[in-house]
Amino acid sequence: MLIEDILYSNFTDSVDKGDLQNANKALMQSLGVIIVKDRENFVHLLNECDIDADTKMSDRQLIDLFVDNVAEDPEMMLGASILVNCYNKKSNFDGDDSLNDRYVKAGYVAICDSFSPEEQYSNAIDPVTAIAETVGKGIDLGSKGLEGRQKKKYGLQDAAIAKNQARDAMKQQVIAQREQELEVKKQREADQNKNSRTALIVVGAVVGVALLAFIAYKMKKK
Repeated sequence: MLIEDILYSNFTDSVDKGDLQNANKALMQSLGVIIVKDRENFVHLLNECDIDADTKMSDRQLIDLFVDNVAEDPEMMLGASILVNCYNKKSNFDGDDSLNDRYVKAGYVAICDSFSPEEQYSNAIDPVTAIAETVGKGIDLGSKGLEGRQKKKYGLQDAAIAKNQARDAMKQQVIAQREQELEVKKQREADQNKNSRTALIVVGAVVGVALLAFIAYKMKKK
């Protein structure tokens, strides 16, 4: 099972349990995977939100551009949720070609809940109400989800902490993906070297047999 499938499963499970904090964490980790595996679309997300970015930027630069701007940009929040859900659709995690509208909107709510400053959050639509209105039914937040919202309401989780958590989650997956790429490259090179040595051995054996045959032929002529 691919890491992106595991992360998306963590996201949907968290949404179904009403755990917005872990839902957001899974989304940020998924974005880290996308930075490595689907870089063009991640950059496109930033560009669509009027952020100057390109694919030649470093992983860290792209992470910083997202984390430093998403709290003030609802369109980027929604775009990030759509991007993760679209990426899941392409990887055929659930065998369905269509976007899951409920999880797209729930992803937006999870990101908004984690990043919005207290004063913005207090004026925002209640996450449960938003989902109930747009999807037709609310998500049961459960005790953990309610606890997260209560902390947000009283300002105990500020924007700086949310940014650091998001940055760490994205970096974690970027590093993991880069290490995986390096291992694949090393294995490919090892296989190529092995094949080259095998080819040399075969060629050497063929040359040796031909040489012995030539010597035997010369000796017969004598």
